[in-house]
Amino acid sequence: MAHLEYIVSNRMNEFKLTKTDSLIGRSDSCSLQLLHDSEISRVHCCVQKQPDNSYVVLDEGAKNGTFVNGRRIVNEEFGLRDGDEIQIGKTVLTFRDRHEVPAGGRTDYFFKEIANEMEEGKGFHTIMSEIVGKKK
Repeated sequence: MAHLEYIVSNRMNEFKLTKTDSLIGRSDSCSLQLLHDSEISRVHCCVQKQPDNSYVVLDEGAKNGTFVNGRRIVNEEFGLRDGDEIQIGKTVLTFRDRHEVPAGGRTDYFFKEIANEMEEGKGFHTIMSEIVGKKK
């Protein structure tokens, strides 16, 4: 599942992108509320899931701007890829999408998917049965 990773007070946090629109900012109306950084606007940016299951980020008119991999985005949807860094204020959010095929190719992709499902509590044999069952 796609998520954002970020550090607050030397602690790694993960925010799962479960909604179509995930607003990020200091406001309590945001899906991801970040109060530790005074440079973040009340509603700073939005990460949106697209119909094809890809993700984009949009700046919501934040005073200090929204940056992806060091590039400021203004009045545009910026397509996100696994590992992209979104900077809002002094905070860096790393976009992670487990469904995107990694640079290592399909074999790496499948092994990472199996490891992720096992981390979430599924047994190895159950996963392998599902894979074999899909091939029929």
